[in-house]
Amino acid sequence: MKQKLAFGILVLLAGCASVPDDHPSVKMRDAAAAQLSTQLKLAQEDWPQARWWTRYQDDQLNALMDAALKGSPSLAVAQTRVTLAQTGISQARAADGVNIRASVNVTREMTSQYGIYPPPLAGTWITDSEPMVNATYQFDWWGKHKAEIAAALGETAASRADYAAAEQALTAAVAQAYFAWQADLARIELVKQQRDVQNRLQKIAVRRVQSGLENDTVQRSASGDVANQDSVIAQLQTSERKDRESLRALVGVTGSDSGIDHLGARPLPVTAGGVPTDLGLNLVARRPDLQAARWRVEASVQRTDASKAAFYPDVNLSAFFGFSSLSLDDLLKRGTRTYGITPGISLPIFDSGRLAAGLQGDRAQRDVAIAQYNQTLVNAVQDVANQGIALQGLSDQEKAMRAYLHATEGVRDSQQKRMQSGLTDQGAVLRAELPVLMIQDQLLVLKNRQLEAEVALVRALGGGYEAPADTAAQAE
Repeated sequence: MKQKLAFGILVLLAGCASVPDDHPSVKMRDAAAAQLSTQLKLAQEDWPQARWWTRYQDDQLNALMDAALKGSPSLAVAQTRVTLAQTGISQARAADGVNIRASVNVTREMTSQYGIYPPPLAGTWITDSEPMVNATYQFDWWGKHKAEIAAALGETAASRADYAAAEQALTAAVAQAYFAWQADLARIELVKQQRDVQNRLQKIAVRRVQSGLENDTVQRSASGDVANQDSVIAQLQTSERKDRESLRALVGVTGSDSGIDHLGARPLPVTAGGVPTDLGLNLVARRPDLQAARWRVEASVQRTDASKAAFYPDVNLSAFFGFSSLSLDDLLKRGTRTYGITPGISLPIFDSGRLAAGLQGDRAQRDVAIAQYNQTLVNAVQDVANQGIALQGLSDQEKAMRAYLHATEGVRDSQQKRMQSGLTDQGAVLRAELPVLMIQDQLLVLKNRQLEAEVALVRALGGGYEAPADTAAQAE
């Protein structure tokens, strides 16, 4: 008996459509080998944290982040995609279980006098009633259903990672817009101080022209300097209003009830910096876009396995129980019961290449997913390197700029002492004050660029994201 069963199974397998050979066109890169190609002197471990923006100790920024994470339309779109992917899990798991269906069929029929029904039923109206309960189950011998469930789990995990990536993009944009807005406010005050100095120089020029010590060219030049400062202030005020509206849009609210209009000026915070010394697998775990790409590779591999399983026999078991009667009066009598079990097996032998074409298509999609993962990995390392280099370069510029400021302040202080000693006039002191204010303005621009680069580095490092446990075991 066992020999006959084994022979039967061999015959069935031999009759199946042959599975095409697999020739992958790309190979998945080893994330552990992903390292920076340049040495960055900014190493700082366990940074950034999930709520990385709290390190700036700014209640206004914290409130903006909370509002954005709660009400942003972009996050709502990402959440609906997660929900959509979760329905795929439910559908895949439903196909793996027992399917039970109840049905009631009632047929009112005029029988033929010369048909299958004998007298007295021939040539009369009859009512055929069949209430039934049917149950079917498909054995997953080749792992097709398991692979389909694993593929759906992978797509859902990728959608969740996409949601985390959307959160990162949103919080980074909010922080950059907020710091740009604060920088504009601070620069407006500095430029106003420059305009005040220019106004005072203009008054001195007017007095000197009236005294015959200077010609009117000096007065015109001073007036032009004041007008130039007014133009710069107007530009900064326009930029400030645009940054405020950007914050309003990022938070996802409109009108004055958003709290944006009640925000006040805050000093720009000190940058933190930081690039983990080990990027490899640590970087893969940090970045949600890499996790999404990896899970999509896993999902595509599982879909390929499901397509491969379609080449093997399907074994189904069906059972039914119900009643069948030609008269409603006899429907529930013991003799009207009907039941049975139907085992079934089906196997592909010749399908004009449809199964092979489907499998090759899934394999091609798998190779595309692997290639996209490889490119995402390369882009991630490059992104971290670029932002780290930019932040380090800006730090070097800041040191040089502060040395320049220190020297310029020394010149100003020297002029003040000379004026106190009667060796120079107030105009010389004011002219020495202008470069100090201009360098302070440049430092504000530089500080904003540092914060922008730091936030970009936070996003490049994953923004505190931590990958959840592997979803492969969930398909078991």
